[in-house]
Amino acid sequence: MDGITDIYTTYSYYNGDKKLRFQAYVLLAMLLSNIFVQLVFVVAQNSKKGWRVKVKEALITIFFLRHGVDAYRVATAHQDDDAVVNNLTGMIVNKCIELATEAIPGGILQTYVYLKNPTELGSGALVSIAVSAMCVGYTSATIAF
Repeated sequence: MDGITDIYTTYSYYNGDKKLRFQAYVLLAMLLSNIFVQLVFVVAQNSKKGWRVKVKEALITIFFLRHGVDAYRVATAHQDDDAVVNNLTGMIVNKCIELATEAIPGGILQTYVYLKNPTELGSGALVSIAVSAMCVGYTSATIAF
């Protein structure tokens, strides 16, 4: 959900006021850096597996399904002997990657942009900020648990 609202916010920044285009590019860079770093980790985690598994895992990451798939694997105690790290460690690493590259910096940027331009952005920006804040809180609690 956070990825979807961030894509919407990036789109609205880009198509809105011309002075928000730079912020749209920054948000896009955050999203792409999140995906790129997660892809690097996924390929490293599945280094002992064939290219089909790597492509499948990469597509899961690209379509923002990584957290759901990781949570399912942890909840069902899925065993993967060929993975470099176990499923719980992989889930935590992916969540930390998202926090560091996209969720926290993106939430801060969106809040800053909203405070500077509240009338131009509307309620969609507030929804994205709220979703980002909830995702950061949920992810932090999950890692701590």
